[in-house]
Amino acid sequence: MATTVNIPQEELAELMRLTGAATKKDAVNFAVTRTLQLLRQNEAIDKVLAMGGDLLLSPEEAEARHRALSGD
Repeated sequence: MATTVNIPQEELAELMRLTGAATKKDAVNFAVTRTLQLLRQNEAIDKVLAMGGDLLLSPEEAEARHRALSGD
């Protein structure tokens, strides 16, 4: 689906340079995909913290804590 947007040319040129995108379309697609990825990560972190999670635990420590709390 084609969409027309106004993107500042200096920012678009810098985005293309930093990402190595060959086309404006590739640069914009990269930016949208990466932004969504970062927002989803932030959302997941917020959920973990809201549940009292500890982001500094290793996977093994997190599993041990889960087992201890769930009685397994």
